Amino acid sequence: MALRTRDSKIRQTAASTGLTALMGITEPVLYGVNLPKKYPLVAAMIGGGLGGLYAGLTHTHRFATGSSGIPAVLLYLGDDTLTYFINIIIALVITAISAAIIALILSFKYEKAAKPDGTAEPAAAPAAPAQPVFTVEPATVYAPVDGNVIAMEQIPDATFSSGVLGKGLGIEPDSGMIVAPFDGEIIQAADTGHAVGIASTDGIELLIHVGIDTVEMDGNGFTMQVAEGDQVKAGQTLLTFDREAIAKAGHPDTVVIMLTNADDFGTVDCAPAGAVAAGTQIIHTAK
Repeated sequence: MALRTRDSKIRQTAASTGLTALMGITEPVLYGVNLPKKYPLVAAMIGGGLGGLYAGLTHTHRFATGSSGIPAVLLYLGDDTLTYFINIIIALVITAISAAIIALILSFKYEKAAKPDGTAEPAAAPAAPAQPVFTVEPATVYAPVDGNVIAMEQIPDATFSSGVLGKGLGIEPDSGMIVAPFDGEIIQAADTGHAVGIASTDGIELLIHVGIDTVEMDGNGFTMQVAEGDQVKAGQTLLTFDREAIAKAGHPDTVVIMLTNADDFGTVDCAPAGAVAAGTQIIHTAK
């Protein structure tokens, strides 16, 4: 993906998050590249299936539990044999090569529609968006849900709290409705309904992720109200979620608001901890 894309921003994101994914931290590349572009995710799934098929046929297994990623190959050492260690290396090679070849082939279809600056060719005019619920100022993100703001470092997930995906904050929600935090375009709408990406008209790219590890709920309790490519106005409903369903599934319902292109701005000021209402300014940026 990093080699084939003509968008320099996507190229940089793909290269950096691809490396962290090899170490077992996959959410950055999933939300930053694979889901927005789609075809790299398809290639990764097919490649992973082929590698997994080999590992299954050779009865390859671990001798201890632990994280995923390349360092986990050491967990296949045991019983005074290198058989499973060698087999998992072969499986990884099969996965990497097949996924890369498939992504390369698919890129000739899906990357040619992009201009060198990364913008897509003009599309048909979208339907008229809903009227705004609150007035917005440039370079500003408004709260997409009622609740209590917590600092990014307090978000109960290392992928978000470490700042790998960008800069932002969390909101412990008081309601089950997410609204648009500014005027913009939907650039990602998760099939599972738990996350949405939105780009503002002045260059802010925001990920709104409802709950921690809620992708495991496979869409139960979530209803997406928008689709990728939709033009939305501030205050327009993006998705709804069932807080009780999230609690029953054993997940925190923290809403993560992450500015994924924070490096494009000189300053990113986030609101302090405390109660906040939807439509209240929570992030202000400056070039």
